Amino acid sequence: MPSPEKKTFKALHLATNLEDLNKLVDPKSSVNGNANPQSLIKSADKVYLQARDHYLEGDEERAYVFYMRYFNLITFIKRSSKYKEKQVS
Repeated sequence: MPSPEKKTFKALHLATNLEDLNKLVDPKSSVNGNANPQSLIKSADKVYLQARDHYLEGDEERAYVFYMRYFNLITFIKRSSKYKEKQVS
């Protein structure tokens, strides 16, 4: 449940606009296409926790970057052939 206190956020420090911020999301991700989906899911969980921690610390920019990395990783996992094979089994 959200806190009734007003949250203070850090001043913008990573980028001056959303385009620059999106460049920090890792468009050229180094995810191994042959990686085990279970290990990728564990990595995604860690990225999500980092995003949440940054948000709770009031750093919206870093939170955004990590949430986007998380969403990109989940999308990659769902599209991978190994994940689809495990879904059928």
